[in-house]
Amino acid sequence: MNPLIDEKITERLLHRRARRRATATTGQRAVNEVLAGSRRLNRSLTELGRRYEERKEQMHLTPEAALRVVNEALNMTNQPPLVPEETPDADAVVLRVPSLDRSWDDAVQGLATLLHPDEPRPVTFDERAAGVPGIVHVHLGHPLMRKATRTLRANLFSPQSAVNRVTAVVMPGLDESYAVSVSRLVLVGRGGLRLHEQVFVTGVRLRGSRVAEDRLNTVLGRVLDPGEFELASQPVRDRLVVDWRADGAHLRTRLEEETRRRAERLQSQVDDQLRDRRQSDTDRVHGIYAAFRANLTESLERMRAEERTNQDMLAAWLDEQRAQRERDMRAMTDRLAALDEEEHRETDAVARRYEGVHPFIASVGLVFAVAEQDAAAWEGKNR
Repeated sequence: MNPLIDEKITERLLHRRARRRATATTGQRAVNEVLAGSRRLNRSLTELGRRYEERKEQMHLTPEAALRVVNEALNMTNQPPLVPEETPDADAVVLRVPSLDRSWDDAVQGLATLLHPDEPRPVTFDERAAGVPGIVHVHLGHPLMRKATRTLRANLFSPQSAVNRVTAVVMPGLDESYAVSVSRLVLVGRGGLRLHEQVFVTGVRLRGSRVAEDRLNTVLGRVLDPGEFELASQPVRDRLVVDWRADGAHLRTRLEEETRRRAERLQSQVDDQLRDRRQSDTDRVHGIYAAFRANLTESLERMRAEERTNQDMLAAWLDEQRAQRERDMRAMTDRLAALDEEEHRETDAVARRYEGVHPFIASVGLVFAVAEQDAAAWEGKNR
């Protein structure tokens, strides 16, 4: 055999082996990347699940609280409440939605099926029953819950609302009484754009110094959960009115000052988030214009390449077709030249959006959590 041919065959074999090894290495690297991405995803999902449970607990997102929200919204709009229903297949509270007026049509539209349009399915606010066939889980994003929260929010901030935003309750187990303010912080940028909104609580002792935030959240959490308190009697409420209006006690002044300090701390914490959002919005603008610029450039290069390689075909076109093609290319060229200035204007608009941030604080509600010994003493003094 010809030595030269043997050498070429050997070279080809070695080249094939090297290529197979490279392919195997690339494949293994891809598999490793997929596995690493899967592990990162699992860690992220685990962290999100943990934070989700924590946030639910902090925000009192319980089935009982959700039911109260919907029933209160129904009551405000003169509608009947949800009706409990016995369902042996579900280990949770299941309810039937009664017949509502047309203003609630969008909220209950998905309860009935195509096969049974006149038989709305029962609902539940408990995740444990979400997988039971024939039961609809009403979560925070469900139209029924969205309608209810919009109704409550509108009534809460309306000057004509019948909602009482001040209450006093007697709570067992409290060692002293508190005045707790529920407020809303809204951060508005230049031009009136709302950048952030947050509901927060502050409080003071009726007698004494400021309240630790953890302690305050515990007190407010018990107030929000039903069954652990009772409405304060008229003598207790009268005493609280006197303390609130008294000049010497300065209860209202102390609570307003604490609310303002709390709002300032929250705004300083949100500043970092707003800077990140500003950078994210700016990067998004740059990304959009970079993609647009690349698309226009590629289209122009393709059309110019077609002109160079298909001169005969283009010569056969009608004058109107060639003129239209030239206009299109000229418009694309002009648009490409104007992109830098447009991008600069957009990034400036993003920067202005986050400038001059101004806080607005609105009082949402006032809760007096009264200890049993204080309630007993005030009732005795007013007899």
